[in-house]
Parts: sequence; C-alpha cells; structure tokens
Amino acid sequence: MKSYLFTIYAVGLVFLLTACQTSPTPKATKTDNKDCESISYALGKTEVCDPPERVVALDSHVLDLLLALEVSPIGYAQPRYVASGNAGQSLDNIRYLGKYLTEPPVNIGTREQPSLEAITQLNPDLIVGHGVSGQLHPKLSQIAPTVFPRQNWEAYQTQYSWQRELTLLEQLLNQEQKAQQVIKQHQQRLTQTKEQLKPIRQKHPRVLLLAMSGLNQMSVFTGETFPGTLLKQLGWELVLPKGKTPQYGEIPIGLETLPNLKPDLIIVMASGYTAVEAMEQQWQDHPLLQSLPA
Repeated sequence: MKSYLFTIYAVGLVFLLTACQTSPTPKATKTDNKDCESISYALGKTEVCDPPERVVALDSHVLDLLLALEVSPIGYAQPRYVASGNAGQSLDNIRYLGKYLTEPPVNIGTREQPSLEAITQLNPDLIVGHGVSGQLHPKLSQIAPTVFPRQNWEAYQTQYSWQRELTLLEQLLNQEQKAQQVIKQHQQRLTQTKEQLKPIRQKHPRVLLLAMSGLNQMSVFTGETFPGTLLKQLGWELVLPKGKTPQYGEIPIGLETLPNLKPDLIIVMASGYTAVEAMEQQWQDHPLLQSLPA
C-alpha cells in the first residue's frame, strides 16, 4: 500500500476556491480624501486612510496572504488547534509560515476568540480576518478599520478565492502590482510542477484525498477545496464516493467505504487536533488500511 501522509492545521484551515455569485465581492473605491479607500465587503463598509503599516491578522489565511505581499503583521490570532502561549506575548514558533516573518507578531488569542485587549494595545491601523463571528466586527471596528472579506466561517468555506482577496489586500496596502506578480508566479510554478510530476501521475492517475482526525472521523476532499483544486490543476483525477453530496467541499465516509473507492494513490491529511505521527501509526496498525492496494 502506497499512502502519503502529511499534516495540515485542521480541516477548517483548508482554502476553498468555489465562488458564489450571490456574495458581494469586496471592492475598494476612492473617497473625496485622496489618501483614503472606502472598502465594501460582506459586513458593510470601512474607510482606510494612508497605507496601513500596523496590520493585525485574525487567522492563518490572512497571514499567508500578507506574507505573500511581504507584509509582516504586528499581531496574529492562531487557530485553536495549534494555539500556544498567552495573549500579549510574542509568537516565536508559528508553524509553516513563521520562517517568512521579519519579526515575531504578538499573540492576540485564537481565531475563534481573539483578545480585544491585546489587539487594542497594539494600536493597529488595519484588522483583517476570516471566519470570525460577525458579532465581533463592531467591537474590532472601534479599535481600527476592520475588513472581513467573508461574513462568517460558512461563507468562507464556500466562497473563498485567495486571488481575489490578495488583490483586495494589495489595494488596501498600496502594494502596486505585487498581487498580480504572486498570482503569475503561482501559475508558473503549477505549470512546472505538473510537468515534473507527470511520471507519477501517469502511473497513479486517480487520487483519493482523505482528511482524518481518527479512524471514525474521516472525509474525502472534493475539487471545491484548495488541495483538491490544486491536485486537479496538476492533472490528477479525484476519486469521490458516488451518490453523496459534499458539504463545504467534503464528503464524510466510514472506514468500510475505503476498499470500494479503488484509488491509485491515497493522500492522507491529519486534521483537527490529531498529530500526523499519531495518524500514521493508526494507519500502519489497522489491517484494513494496510490491505488497500493503493
């Protein structure tokens, strides 16, 4: 059995690329003040004057986009799955993205429960987030201009486009054509990687993308998810259970379903609080999983 295990923060951290036509697209328009931008988004409007220099990121997705624009936030709210330290302290151990920071941001709590006190003490001039309760928006807006490109977590899961939101941040931060450069580089890398992976893809054309937090909690990721979209762009065919409707890009399945899917390749993502090492051990110890021919 050839399965590949790698870790993601959590299922909730996966980007979804499906656009919803009924959702208002964030827009930036000039006001009478030439140094101000009036931003329309899911929860209303806000005005940002002068290019923000002290930016707070309310989750890892925003952190990723900011770093792509070479902007290091002064404050960062971690997903609860990997949260560490206390609010107000410096974050020196951010997984995956930490090496791209010019200096450690201040811990402002979790994405689900950001600390208003810690954010206020930072005196930011822009707050950006996803998936945070809309009830917090008025309180955050009293601290600094606040932009939530998506109204809530469900909207984020089904309407997210990182290219569109990167372009919005580019406008807010006055980064000129940086976003388009990042998008172009991403496409170039996709093309190069697709060619490099061609021998593997020809030998294993059908792939099952599986997220697991335990043997009794697993789901198949569809092409609506960011990793699913990425694999399709790289030329793979995604294996999906028949007759089941995805929810937010995922299809929950039971362990007994796996032998019927017959993929050529299985990619397993450890999700939730589950460490990749623990999931790998469970996979190796289970007779059914070891019997899969993929």
